[in-house]
Amino acid sequence: MVLRHGRSALLHARLSLARRPLARFARFQSTERPPDSQPVERVPNELIWKGVASAGDTLKRTFIILAAVGAVVTVAGVALLEGYGQYFEHVRLAPIPRDPEIVKWGWEDEQLDWNGDTSKGGTDPGLGRKGRDFVRTAAASAKARNIMLNPESTRAKHNPSALLNFGLSNSVEALAKALAIAEVKDAAGKLHPGTLTLLLKHQAAMSLYERIWARETSPFVAWRLGDVCNGLGKKDEAVAWWSRAIQLCEGHSPSDTVQSAGTSTLPSSPAHQRVLASTLVSLSSYYATNGKLKEADALQNNALQLFQSSLPSESSDEASPPQALHFSTILQRASVVSLHHAEVLFGMGKKPAECIQWLSSAAEFSSHVARALAEKELEERPEQLHVSPAYVESPFLQQPAKDLFIEARRTAAEAWKLMGVLRERTKGDPKDLVHCYEQALKWSGKLDAEGNRIPDLNVTQSAKWDALVKNRNRLEEMVNLEMQRRNGWFSFLGW
Repeated sequence: MVLRHGRSALLHARLSLARRPLARFARFQSTERPPDSQPVERVPNELIWKGVASAGDTLKRTFIILAAVGAVVTVAGVALLEGYGQYFEHVRLAPIPRDPEIVKWGWEDEQLDWNGDTSKGGTDPGLGRKGRDFVRTAAASAKARNIMLNPESTRAKHNPSALLNFGLSNSVEALAKALAIAEVKDAAGKLHPGTLTLLLKHQAAMSLYERIWARETSPFVAWRLGDVCNGLGKKDEAVAWWSRAIQLCEGHSPSDTVQSAGTSTLPSSPAHQRVLASTLVSLSSYYATNGKLKEADALQNNALQLFQSSLPSESSDEASPPQALHFSTILQRASVVSLHHAEVLFGMGKKPAECIQWLSSAAEFSSHVARALAEKELEERPEQLHVSPAYVESPFLQQPAKDLFIEARRTAAEAWKLMGVLRERTKGDPKDLVHCYEQALKWSGKLDAEGNRIPDLNVTQSAKWDALVKNRNRLEEMVNLEMQRRNGWFSFLGW
């Protein structure tokens, strides 16, 4: 009994000794929390599933909200686009009333409509939804034709021509798509008879002008075809088209007979008078620049007599804007032909004094045109002139007046510059030369915000401007040196 008890005690002691190192090692290896921390409670499965379900409900609600917002934005965008389309259709492209004076002086065609039925305005319903959208896009871009593209944009890098005129580039692209639809609709007889012709006029290039000629035989189209052919180097074709334009203005059927001397007949239609004047300017330039000086001399003398007979003997402040713009256009054409005539006479070996006379007439005519189109309240300095609101506010007169104003300033500047060149060749008074170049700078410049004169790039180029400034400064220095020399002699003599 005692022996058994002793053995069990001894066994218990050995087991205790064997457990102590293991316990001591386990104390250092255990990853369980210390005894004083709270025991980790296990989360029941139902709570986990409840959280997942709650998150799913939240995502579902978020998706519904985003979908609803997206639907609202989409509907609003479609409504906005449709609303803008209808606004453009019924407001921006609304039919423009033809003022009797506008019609009388033939300016109604200067504002091209976008629908063959001009009484309704808007776009032709026969084009369909897509075709009408393209026409509206073309019209909107054409109205914003002076918007320039950012040079760093991707579109400008891929299409450098778009950099020059972003609005015009957009208009051409949209019109090309609209024409593709319009041709199909026109062939099916769904368009107004004049719609396709109007769209072709809006996008008129060489091939398109020929198509317009096939649909509408007019002196304007013949004149434009002549200019386009001349620009392409097709000289004989150009002269033939200009001859057709003259024949139509005279009321004759067009033929292949070349009218090198122009015409002595003045059309009764003011619009045809302006086309005839422009055609004679084109022919004058062609003969002068191609060495046909005798033909140029004969044509120019004939044209100047014709222009003189069409102009009123005295200018009247009571003339309506359409009437004033018409006579200003004829006078400006006379100015350009006078400048051409001075160059031709110089090429024929005439005395510089005779050439300067014609240049002086050109400068006088163009200066008168620019001032006639300008606001009367402005000062007399050419740099401050702007086109009068009487023209700017008219949809029919706005663009012709702006173009004529720029052309008149450009011609006046060129005439004054050439007078300076000829006077310098004849050893003229340096003061007169300074005056000529100064006048050329005035007519080709404008004032910036600080009142400094800078080049107007609508009228001249930077290189030409710099050359004018250089000549003016050089001659001014000569005048100043001469004055200093004279003052020195006067001081020496005691005067």
